[in-house]
Amino acid sequence: MKMLYGILLESCRDGISTAFGQHTWKRIVQELNFGHETFTILGRYDENLIERIAECKSFLTFLFFRNLKGPAAAMEMATSLSIGSAS
Repeated sequence: MKMLYGILLESCRDGISTAFGQHTWKRIVQELNFGHETFTILGRYDENLIERIAECKSFLTFLFFRNLKGPAAAMEMATSLSIGSAS
């Protein structure tokens, strides 16, 4: 299993919080069942966490867009981003 340092995940967390708000990061933490909101900078974590965070953020964006623009527009966006079908 490949590992990465927490500094990369902290950078990811900071970028999401800055660009989309702390509430978005808290929702990602909740959706992914993290037991914490931050990462230890020199801690080692499974490398798939970044992918899981990115997929969750994409899905949350899809849901927001669907609620804002409607299901048809959301499906068009999902197809262009390759994030799957709407639930």
